[in-house]
Amino acid sequence: MLVTFTIDDVRAGRALLLDPRPQAVVLEMPPPASRRVRRVDVRTKITREGNHGVKISGVMVTTDGMEWRPCCLVSR
Repeated sequence: MLVTFTIDDVRAGRALLLDPRPQAVVLEMPPPASRRVRRVDVRTKITREGNHGVKISGVMVTTDGMEWRPCCLVSR
């Protein structure tokens, strides 16, 4: 399954998921625009039978590429 990540409507990366094992994906943030918060979209092209998308967990952020810290996901 091909997964595409966009940040504030700018493509930030892609990942090819070949099996159900967790896979780490590192995304570089584009320069900030006029938004106060950043929007990250995760899209898949197709879903297989019994698979309804992807699971996101363990989101971490860094400002220098070295000191990673946990971040929280905000639900609406």
